[in-house]
Amino acid sequence: MKRTILALLFFPLFIVSCGNGNSPKGVALTFLTNMSKMNYPEAKKFATPQTQQYIDKMSAFGGKMGRDDDYSTIIILRDSIMDDRAWVLYKTEKNQNEEYLDLLKIDGKWKVNLKMKK
Repeated sequence: MKRTILALLFFPLFIVSCGNGNSPKGVALTFLTNMSKMNYPEAKKFATPQTQQYIDKMSAFGGKMGRDDDYSTIIILRDSIMDDRAWVLYKTEKNQNEEYLDLLKIDGKWKVNLKMKK
């Protein structure tokens, strides 16, 4: 009986914790956190091939997303999903400007798709 009660208590927690790993919000948060720590190899795991090339170029120059923002506290506000595309709206504690991160679903996994500014 105790096992059943424990299972019922922990099962929802297990489902929630496992479910965020490949959600647009979860991928965006993981990507931004790794970028803020300049952990580029880990960030690239959550990026499209085009974004991986961008990260390689940026890391060669020792860049931090080309900005001076402090991403130590990232606040995910909401996401929007349409088929195989998603957009995550976020801000940081230091920079209260809301920004979007574009994601694409590739082989069943969400990947961040940064666009180079011209």
